Amino acid sequence: MSKEEKMLVLQMVADGQITPEQGVELLNALEPGKAHGLSYGISQGISEGLSRGLSFETDIGDVVRQKVEEASVRVEDIAGGVAGNIGKVLSQIFGGTSFGGSRFEFTEEIRGEFPEDGELEVGVWTSNGRIHVETWDEPGYLLTVIKKIRAQDEDEARQVLENCYEFSQERLSLKVKATDKHGLDFRGLSVGFSLKVPASRKASLTLKSANGRVTADKLNGSSCLMGTANGRVVASGCGFDKVRLSTANGRIEYEGTAGELDASTANGSVNAELKGAGDWRFSSANGRISINVSKDANAAYELDLSARAGGITVEGMDDAEVAEDVAVGRHRRRYKARSRGFENAGVKGRIRATTGNGRIRVLF
Repeated sequence: MSKEEKMLVLQMVADGQITPEQGVELLNALEPGKAHGLSYGISQGISEGLSRGLSFETDIGDVVRQKVEEASVRVEDIAGGVAGNIGKVLSQIFGGTSFGGSRFEFTEEIRGEFPEDGELEVGVWTSNGRIHVETWDEPGYLLTVIKKIRAQDEDEARQVLENCYEFSQERLSLKVKATDKHGLDFRGLSVGFSLKVPASRKASLTLKSANGRVTADKLNGSSCLMGTANGRVVASGCGFDKVRLSTANGRIEYEGTAGELDASTANGSVNAELKGAGDWRFSSANGRISINVSKDANAAYELDLSARAGGITVEGMDDAEVAEDVAVGRHRRRYKARSRGFENAGVKGRIRATTGNGRIRVLF
């Protein structure tokens, strides 16, 4: 197991995509009997953050990232093969390939109502399973829980899946979380969630899976946090003030508007269809980045693009004032520019993109 692979698992723990305990189990699966040294490193970073009163889901991740940089390993430099290996291992562990029996699937539905006024707060977490949130024309919500497992018979399947998730809804807050009592279960235990909320309501989203795609459709609100360790992350027809999308192994897609947007993947492409202007960041260690912008008539834009192994293409920004344009051979590697009159523009947009292995294309 390479140092980069270990650091990727560490990053997954730091981002809250998997728990520290699951990180240790994953390391043991990748390299049996040799995870204890790194588990100490994980606990050291998390303990330091907790002792400083930091939040696990936000600031502690920064502490661990700092330790990664101190070890001279940047997550952005991880090669595709490393992330792909992690993805394969996750799929094998969560998919139940080492356990016999038949595959069983059960669904449950939970319906309810929200108060009439206010922004909804939606939180969905699972260790293994897909998460999907969308809108509908009904006044209330509908949560569908999809439970899957491999077992010898239906009775055993139902017994193992008993109490496999926790649900709560209090006024504007709706939270559902798959329980981690089974750890990394080799029977392919999967708990996925599909949620429908009223189209007339704004909603802040926190959607996280350790293994499985995470998607949102036609949602608007103040914040959106979507992440998975293994799978795609897709938001379509959305509009948020702040957006953060992340995956260790899979592509990222965002379509809509965003005041602030941060999209990063270790292995996969990043595709964005954006309207207006904002402060947008994109990164992929191994994959192309494609950004299409429907710009405002009075907006000015600033670009900061880097492709370490690939090319950079910018179209539709004919009035650009170029500050830096570096090419190696026939391929542009570095490009910094801004619209003429950027400093005095009423609306400003900033686009920063970095890829380790892949092309960057920005189209206005």
